[in-house]
Amino acid sequence: MPTAIIQGPPGFAGQATRVQAGGRWWNGNLVRWRQGGLEKMPGWVRLVDVQFFSFVRRMHAWLDLENRRNLMVGSDLGLQILKDDVVGTLSTSPLRDPRQMTWHLDNLGKDGLALQTGGPLNVYNPNDGSFSVVPTGPSISNGMLTSMPQAQVILWGTEPIIHSGVIDPLFLRFSDVGTYDEYTATVSNQAGSYRLSSGSRIMGAIKAPQTILIFTDVDVWSMSYIGPPLVYGFTIMGTGCGLVAPHAVCTLGRTTYWQGAKGIWQFGDGGVQPVMSTVHDYIFEDIDVDDIRKCHAGANSIGNEVAFYFPSRSKPFRRQSDTADTGTTVLSNETSRYVKLTTTEPAWDSGELGRTAWINNNVFGMPLGADLNHRVQQHERGFDDDDQPMRGVFAESGFSDISGGSSNTIMSVDHCQPDFKWFGKNGAVNLTLTGRGYAGGKQFSYGPYSMTETTQFFNPRMRHRYVAVRYDWAARRGFSARVGATKLQIKQAGRRP
Repeated sequence: MPTAIIQGPPGFAGQATRVQAGGRWWNGNLVRWRQGGLEKMPGWVRLVDVQFFSFVRRMHAWLDLENRRNLMVGSDLGLQILKDDVVGTLSTSPLRDPRQMTWHLDNLGKDGLALQTGGPLNVYNPNDGSFSVVPTGPSISNGMLTSMPQAQVILWGTEPIIHSGVIDPLFLRFSDVGTYDEYTATVSNQAGSYRLSSGSRIMGAIKAPQTILIFTDVDVWSMSYIGPPLVYGFTIMGTGCGLVAPHAVCTLGRTTYWQGAKGIWQFGDGGVQPVMSTVHDYIFEDIDVDDIRKCHAGANSIGNEVAFYFPSRSKPFRRQSDTADTGTTVLSNETSRYVKLTTTEPAWDSGELGRTAWINNNVFGMPLGADLNHRVQQHERGFDDDDQPMRGVFAESGFSDISGGSSNTIMSVDHCQPDFKWFGKNGAVNLTLTGRGYAGGKQFSYGPYSMTETTQFFNPRMRHRYVAVRYDWAARRGFSARVGATKLQIKQAGRRP
């Protein structure tokens, strides 16, 4: 008896119609590609059983000289430190406007560095727990990072004249080597400054392999160490590819990825290039532009993945947020959706997962993500959602034409053999078949049929020209399942005009 195999290559064909996506995956949520196979996303557990002040905007982890793990956490309502499994408070100064402002966190040796958009540089000493403003640095800057291996602090959107209170959004300063408090250039040090010549403001920066990338709203620059007297050389690497939000950029391996206004970009061995996305509409037709500065990117070296989290206009996650600038309360929309690129396939997918900040593998182990309940979750841990069943996990295919290309042949499907690889215990996946007689015709669903490790087949008894399949992972703890090649037995059942 003829058979049809429902099995797609990695990636969602989200730009296509569901019939165009025949033989491919079309939509889903909380899934991952592993060596060509589709499976449920790995689980996560709380790093520490503490809620932080508010929505977390940035995290940074490092080891101090006594080999203690430190995690600095910046939120809408202040700055906290996790050390020796104890959470302490460094600052209760809130972000004046969470829609426009964020935290920039890093470390120079043992000391933690923190800067709030539009504020001064602060230093945290893990030995005595002190947290204070760097008095010799600029009083206002829009961002900060440290360069390695030169160990210099780079400030951007800062004051051309220190302590003047007036910034130039394209101006940046860098400290002397090995310091965070010396910004005045002399013949005997390597402090200095530079003003970019294009764009309207510096949006962000990142330490990339062998260079620092500086992003404006319209282009990207390379900042490379060349030594005295100039210290750094600046080269424009690409135009029309600016950064949409300060933290919407990350590096995985030798490649840096970032989110532009209407596309994803990468910088690697081949220079600056656009990244073609099969889920483009899912993100760029749905971003809430009022909260677009909250968009952020996160790399996951375990899964060879790069995710871009964004606030959704069609399905917003809104909470009240205080705006210190005006003293009013606004309904702030948070980053509750994502698109994700598995770079080794390559393959895109998308879904709903609230994460407001992210850091890749770090001194605490697996990647860390801040959820919408103000907790820090450690990913790649087990199969569950913070010790609860992971809900809403599904994947559905496009409509495959099982008629053999005939324009009026109707096929009967009376036998289905599912194919899964199971992990953990007590697993179940609900399988639903959907049929259509025409590409734009009415849909008919059959199921769901509950699949377990012992299920060998089921008999749906359906008559259609187009067939699609949907897998819904059951909301049970302690399991995952990888989808294989589902086989349908088909035979001709008649004709339609």
